[in-house]
Order: sequence, then C-alpha cells, then structure tokens
Amino acid sequence: MKNSENYPWTTAYVSAALETDISKMIGHIAEAERAIKNRLIVPNQIDRPEHLAIQAARMGLAIMKAERVVESRSIFFGKGRSH
Repeated sequence: MKNSENYPWTTAYVSAALETDISKMIGHIAEAERAIKNRLIVPNQIDRPEHLAIQAARMGLAIMKAERVVESRSIFFGKGRSH
C-alpha cells in the first residue's frame, strides 16, 4: 500500500487545504481538482486506498469551495466572524 504523501495529487490538495487567503484558495482548489482529474486518466493504476483518498479529497475540496463562498459573502456584506 502506498503512503498518501506519495500520491501525485496530494501536494496540490494540501496547498488548497492549508491556504488561508480566500483570494488565493480558489486557485489552489482548481489546481488540486486538475491534479486529481489528471490522476484519474489512468484509473487502473489506482489502488483502493488511493481511490478512497481521492473520494475524501474531492469531498474536502467541495467543502472548501462552499466555505469560501460563505466567507466571501460575509466579507462582502461586512459581517465578520463573531465566534
């Protein structure tokens, strides 16, 4: 079994997950989505653990996008976080 750190798309995904600047995050998300899409071109070379990791990463990217939209609206409408 491969270590997830060795998957070719992991670096792009981690960059998206760690980005705190909302204006830069969408670019990192798009880069991660492209890296995953490129990896899926040859699906017979993907083992089950990587396939599961890709599914989890795709869900994570979808959540990041949704949170980015919410955060952008909060900034636009002048509502800061009150937590």
